[in-house]
Amino acid sequence: VETNFAATPARIRPAAVPVLGASMAIAPLDPKPPISFWQLYFSPNGRIGRMTFFVKGIVPVLALIGLSFYILMTLADSLNTSGSSGVIDGLMAILTIIFFLGMLLLYWVIIILFIKRFHDLGRSGWNILWWLIPFAGQFINLWNWIEFLFVKGTDGPNPFGISAD
Repeated sequence: VETNFAATPARIRPAAVPVLGASMAIAPLDPKPPISFWQLYFSPNGRIGRMTFFVKGIVPVLALIGLSFYILMTLADSLNTSGSSGVIDGLMAILTIIFFLGMLLLYWVIIILFIKRFHDLGRSGWNILWWLIPFAGQFINLWNWIEFLFVKGTDGPNPFGISAD
């Protein structure tokens, strides 16, 4: 049996499509807005949970640091075996500057991730400044790492927004 849907009048509804009545409420599927790449890594606003902090934050950043260090050392080794000249020394200086600038960018990303994790725990991102205190700051840093990896953030919204996890 062949059916021509173009010729079907508009007033006839297909029987398989249910009609929502006024008594049926539609709940949102996911109340948490998705977090963009730029929002996650470069904006201190918002919150991230434990899994996002570890899986999308710490692991990729550490992998990038290791990969860039490996590339820099491999290039340095290959340039050193080919002999020493002013051009090679200049190239190594340029590569070292690029590596240093990349590390500064990754350091900024790490600070942003820590601030967002503080926000998820219901604390201000300014708590990161406690880490600058000699000796005591290292104990605070260790305690914060334990919290960041094992303590669940506040449920529901807090003054820093809704968690992306």
